[in-house]
Amino acid sequence: MQGPVIRDNCRRIAYVLNGSIKYAFLGGAAVVLLGSRRVTSDLDIIVPNGTKARVIERLQRQMQGFGRQEASTRSWVLTPDNEAHNLDILEAQEIYAEFADNTSCEAVDGIRVMRPAAILRTKIISWQSKERKQEKTLTDAEDIAFLVGYMAAHRTKTNRRELDVADEDFFDEWLMRYPGTRESWRAIGMLGSRRAS
Repeated sequence: MQGPVIRDNCRRIAYVLNGSIKYAFLGGAAVVLLGSRRVTSDLDIIVPNGTKARVIERLQRQMQGFGRQEASTRSWVLTPDNEAHNLDILEAQEIYAEFADNTSCEAVDGIRVMRPAAILRTKIISWQSKERKQEKTLTDAEDIAFLVGYMAAHRTKTNRRELDVADEDFFDEWLMRYPGTRESWRAIGMLGSRRAS
């Protein structure tokens, strides 16, 4: 799914959910909304624990083109030209994240997106997963590099508490593979002078 289709689908979902249910986009769709040119095959939204059924019900009632296979957890969104795209509705506990009514998000053209540092955290977890396919690992790496660059360009800082998964082992492997991101990591507050080389 290309950027314009992603943005259109996200806008349609946001139109139904804004003002009534806390949600935010994460994953590839969120990275695209922040400005990445990557493509993605699905849309991911995070909702507070215990609200998934309510979100699904609202989308079923109010969003033209929303579909759900009752026997599974599979949901999708149809584009105006009848092309189906997966929609993953995830409660925070399903992805080991914190997301509640008071969780801060960013708004991109009226669409709620997880804060870049929170998206970055999920991408690092995914990139480190040994069960991931090579293609997914490369996509996660592209997203990590984009997010770190985005945060550096927007002077957005983070810290070890917020990015607890970015430990010594992560940086040893990451910087060996992607040394060109070192300055961006430093700019967002994750690398001190001891990792200067």
